[in-house]
Amino acid sequence: MSDRIEALPSDLPALPAAGVPDVSEVQLLPAGPIRPKDGRGPWFVRNTAALLAASNAALGRGVPIDLDHAIDLGKSTAAAGWVRRFRAKSDGSIWADIEWTPMGKRRLEDREYRYISPSLVVSERDGTVLRIDRAGLTNTPALEMRALCAAGPEAESDQETSENRRVVSELIAAGHIRSEDRQMAMDLCAVSRAALEAWVRSKPGAPAKDLFKDYRRSGVFA
Repeated sequence: MSDRIEALPSDLPALPAAGVPDVSEVQLLPAGPIRPKDGRGPWFVRNTAALLAASNAALGRGVPIDLDHAIDLGKSTAAAGWVRRFRAKSDGSIWADIEWTPMGKRRLEDREYRYISPSLVVSERDGTVLRIDRAGLTNTPALEMRALCAAGPEAESDQETSENRRVVSELIAAGHIRSEDRQMAMDLCAVSRAALEAWVRSKPGAPAKDLFKDYRRSGVFA
């Protein structure tokens, strides 16, 4: 089942003097249950790793940001931007790094659009969000999230990032994570160590349960 959701209205913070940056970090989904104001849902991100993997898998062919969900409505449209990467924050919210096209930057700088709305693939059975297909600029939001051009949440501290990098490097060195999966592991580690552990243990050839006890004792999994 395909569906889409939108953000709750709030004042658009002042743009920086230089205008909209070429690449913006934008929130697409809030942490916790997703409850649109129009009565749909609730929907849930039950497996952050799977959602990020499924959504990022389409980046090679391009994940567009359109206007008013034109693509969902079967209309031809130019892209206002392109998603470079989907990722999760430590609170469980889902964000995207978006590279804006000249048209998209102009629409935002001229205040023609203020919010963004992701197009989701949602399980009819249990409301699980399975994939983010794309997103659209909109002015009719329905979920409480930051307006576009708002300052992002506080970044992870240097200490936290360094610690996460150590954890992931140890798991790669032990052969439990492939080096090409480093960024995925870092994204999960930013969510929680439990999310990272669940992902590692779901992979073929996962280490024995006792090994994770050793990791906890050594501080890899707190």
